Amino acid sequence: MQKPTIKDILTLNERFYHQDMSSDNHFLFLPGNGHTLISAPHSVPQLREGKEKRAEYLTGVLTHFLHERTGCYGAYKTKNNQDDANYDKVNPYKDMLVEKVKHHHIQYVLDLHIMSDQRPHSIDIGTGRGRNIQQQLELSERIQAIFLNHQFENVLIDHIFTAGFAHTVSSTVSRECGIIAFQLEINWRFLQSETDATDFNRILDALTEIVHYLNERGAA
Repeated sequence: MQKPTIKDILTLNERFYHQDMSSDNHFLFLPGNGHTLISAPHSVPQLREGKEKRAEYLTGVLTHFLHERTGCYGAYKTKNNQDDANYDKVNPYKDMLVEKVKHHHIQYVLDLHIMSDQRPHSIDIGTGRGRNIQQQLELSERIQAIFLNHQFENVLIDHIFTAGFAHTVSSTVSRECGIIAFQLEINWRFLQSETDATDFNRILDALTEIVHYLNERGAA
């Protein structure tokens, strides 16, 4: 598949910004194949404890392009429903994910997030201190190695964003479905350019390799 241009990225980002992804609900599930699902629960603004939090629109854009490129399953929020799917104890988005994971026998979930460009590290791979990945620590190390091979420095595991809170997407689907789930925090400095798609495509290429790796592992 041809790499998305900056125009492709910004055009799709605008659709998330205006919350017009043509969903009848406040989230959308993308049917796929293989063993991996990409999730973007913060692709539109959220409301956490009465305070609106900034959207991470480009996580939805990444999910969309990963689905197109790899055929993986995908899910993202399309409208602000005055909730936070990565925080609320009970949330329709997480209920949908649990149902889809069980129905399609999905084995891996990658839950995408964006951290501040003030953070010194590039990627934080959250595993819940191993709990959300069934203590298969070699998997987090393999994902770390893939990012490093794509020339990202300071790729850390469970550094700040561990996804250890019981109601995160990754904690919930791992616990409820008995599968492996990662929370991937990507530094905003690799996604913020409005003139150059190079770093966005480096992230997309690394995630594509991770999806292919997990699908092959799941099929073994």
